[in-house]
Amino acid sequence: MTPDGWRKVTYGQAMAETEVRAAAAHDLPVLSVTKTRGPMLASERFAKVMHGRDLTKYRVAPRHTIVADPMLLWDGSIGLQTVVDAGLVSPDYRVYQPARDVDPAFLGYVVRSANMLPHYQGGARGTNVRRNRIARSDFLAIPLALPPLPEQRRIAAILSSLDDAIEATQAVIDQLGVVRKAMMAELLTRGLPGRHTRFKQTEIGEAPEDWDVA
Repeated sequence: MTPDGWRKVTYGQAMAETEVRAAAAHDLPVLSVTKTRGPMLASERFAKVMHGRDLTKYRVAPRHTIVADPMLLWDGSIGLQTVVDAGLVSPDYRVYQPARDVDPAFLGYVVRSANMLPHYQGGARGTNVRRNRIARSDFLAIPLALPPLPEQRRIAAILSSLDDAIEATQAVIDQLGVVRKAMMAELLTRGLPGRHTRFKQTEIGEAPEDWDVA
């Protein structure tokens, strides 16, 4: 069941594939797609350049388009491009422009939701599990429930605020990890703050004078 006012549509009704190639715009940054982050700069993902010099056949992925790696879609390699105003992706990738009545941010959450992964996996075909490709027709036939545009935007805004909170929380956790590491180093080698005033050099470094090294 879907809420009142929601429509049952397909991916093909919610977005359309674009075929714009790099041509003279081959100086745009190259993007990659991962299951954890979606579209990202290839330079951040790989330690060295993984693409050739000729980028003229690469696809242009403007901001707020959906980018998918059909060979790794079964693993969740799809997402909304929000990294740069426009980037280039492999000719093997697919780029989709959301329909006019579809909020790009909402669609970005939909295509990366856990509910959609079984559709990607069920449509994957091939002899190599790591390179199973989903056909365009199967991809565009995937169903989704589409709310009215204002509700799409509200849903996307709520999810975005949660993402921001998670990111901020993770930053605090990361910082606490740094503090914890520094405190461990201090407490395990110099003891409680202010407790010891005399130290000695040992084979494991400086330690309180009344500590034994064993």
